[in-house]
Amino acid sequence: MTSEAHHRALARDAIARAIAEAGGDEPTVLGIETTFARLASAISALVGTVGYDALATRALQIVCTHVDDRYAAASLTDVGLPSQGWREVVARAGEEDAQACASEILAVMLDVMSDLIGEELTLRVTRRAGLDGPSTSGLQRP
Repeated sequence: MTSEAHHRALARDAIARAIAEAGGDEPTVLGIETTFARLASAISALVGTVGYDALATRALQIVCTHVDDRYAAASLTDVGLPSQGWREVVARAGEEDAQACASEILAVMLDVMSDLIGEELTLRVTRRAGLDGPSTSGLQRP
């Protein structure tokens, strides 16, 4: 499995697991926001909040270049993703599309991190953030 495929599987599983664990009235919003908050905490320990913000901004830019609908791309950047604004995304796009969007943003963040700091350190950060849980632990590292 390539690094990018591993990142997509890890992101998809981490988001799905966080949503399943969230409960409450808005489990999709809470699960997605919790996932990015955990990653922010783990990354900020290495590069600070400015480093995390730069990484998140770059990932969002990359994802938006692949969105065909210009309104949808603009709305993603308007709501302050990936750390906040998911309630608005869920309301506009629905839970399933919001979950897919969050998974793609997270996967691209992992891709960019891997390019910058290497795959091994990226995987350590995901473990520290609690993102590499039971459903992804069986994946072989690239």
